[in-house]
Amino acid sequence: MGICINFEGRLDAPDQMGAFVAYLREEARRLGWRPETVRMAISGVTPLESGELRLIEELVRGVVMFPPGTESLSLQCDRSGRLVHYLEIPPDLLDSSAPSSERYFLEMPNWVKTTGAVESHIAIVDLLRRVKTNFVHNLAVDDDTGYWESSDLTDLRFSHHMMSSAIAAMKGPEPLRLAIAAGAKIGRLVQ
Repeated sequence: MGICINFEGRLDAPDQMGAFVAYLREEARRLGWRPETVRMAISGVTPLESGELRLIEELVRGVVMFPPGTESLSLQCDRSGRLVHYLEIPPDLLDSSAPSSERYFLEMPNWVKTTGAVESHIAIVDLLRRVKTNFVHNLAVDDDTGYWESSDLTDLRFSHHMMSSAIAAMKGPEPLRLAIAAGAKIGRLVQ
């Protein structure tokens, strides 16, 4: 539960990778965010919905940044320049037929959760706009607050306030008891 910025796209040209990484590192420093350069070989399989396994042999490069008050922002690309995010899964979390000798990866959506961090949300959107202008012209962004499309600070602040309030209200046993009681009451009304 929270406010997320989701994004996808592909570098205009895969040979821009070095310039892309250098640009991201410089932008992170300019913003006061710690940058970590990523260069890793992904070798393993990913489970498909059909139950089959697809081989992954990939070199992933990019930068992970740490804006204040948010989860990390990861901008990593595969060899073709596509923005990707792989998560390694221990085999024991898969069904019992999964061979433990394999390395398993899930390809995850690209996103960053910014709940409660309005200034970081603004800075992330501004950075993604510069990335779109300079490197990823087909960058598609889905911003839960609508700020990517509108640049409306009032709506952005309101969305963050409402989500932070909802999360705070859900802490502890009392909100759960109230939700169960409300669900029971609604159930009686629709019968």
